[in-house]
Amino acid sequence: MRLEALLKRSVPKNVEVMGLAVDSRRVSDNYAFFAYEGKTFDGHNFVEAAVAKGANAVISQREVDVPPWIVAIVDPDLVAARNELAAHFYDYPSKVLRCIGITGTNGKTSVAYALASTLKKTGFCGSLGTGLLPDLAYSGLTTVDGVLIQSELAKLRDAGAKHVALEVSSHALDQQRLDSVDLEVGIFTNLTRDHLDYHESMSAYGAAKQRLFTDFALSCAIVNEDDQFGQHLAELCVSRGLETLTCGTRNKANVSWHDISFSRRGASGYWRTSWGDAPLRLPIRSEFGISNAAAVLGAFIYFGQDVEEAAHSLSQMSQAPGRLEFFGCGNSPQVVVDFAHSPDALERTLKAMQTLEPRKLICV
Repeated sequence: MRLEALLKRSVPKNVEVMGLAVDSRRVSDNYAFFAYEGKTFDGHNFVEAAVAKGANAVISQREVDVPPWIVAIVDPDLVAARNELAAHFYDYPSKVLRCIGITGTNGKTSVAYALASTLKKTGFCGSLGTGLLPDLAYSGLTTVDGVLIQSELAKLRDAGAKHVALEVSSHALDQQRLDSVDLEVGIFTNLTRDHLDYHESMSAYGAAKQRLFTDFALSCAIVNEDDQFGQHLAELCVSRGLETLTCGTRNKANVSWHDISFSRRGASGYWRTSWGDAPLRLPIRSEFGISNAAAVLGAFIYFGQDVEEAAHSLSQMSQAPGRLEFFGCGNSPQVVVDFAHSPDALERTLKAMQTLEPRKLICV
């Protein structure tokens, strides 16, 4: 795309731009580099590195020194404009894809992975990488920057994806990385103590999560109402006029479950929903795993599956790597790997293991 077409205004030199980046390490030949001051790093300090990697244009919040062959554009409003520029450059991929955003302290990866493994032609964007399963390109972040995410969505669109399940971190919401992404469905899993080094208080942490349900033109919200903050979110979404599906152990939830038993092979029981009941068969071994699966079931129903079809789809879902992942059999010790990164998550994981009645449980 020509730089003038990207910026929609005249520029000193109308070069051809082959890609966009806010991280100098991701710059390639003839990329435009966006330099702005963030919460942790100042992109203006990496202009020289971006030019060395092949950038032919630098768009910055303030004037920077660049070689004479580099096009330099100053835009004080770059932070507000960067995501829209990226969406324009990649031809608005989220307007074609049906995007599902998942937020919560725990469960984002499990929900997104379950959707990507069972909902036909669904891409995955999250802490395990981006792509169509099982081929994920690792990014290192739960939610990548607002420019890169448009590029990743465009790749998924071009690869034939129809849906995308995106993990949405509180940092990403606070830093507006998803601005200019058209989200159709928002899913909330839970809110427990985490990331207070960044947000400083639970109220600020919750407010960041809430933005998924207030700052986007969602068509549907799926909320875990067993969580106290989830109850608040459900009420908020209803007041906004959103189609709101609740999940939880209480009978009044749109999706609930009962008569659950666990074995080393998984969970069995029954789904109870506002659209009918169905057998529950899941390759998971925890109560919180069922809660995550209930959110996925709600998404299937929103996308047009009947309850029995949705329940059968869930029985075929794949477990996300590192999320209650079991190793060992026979006479070997049973080893379970879980990415429990908060006190609440670790407690839930250990309780889930105790339900399997091990002779000895060791936490490493």
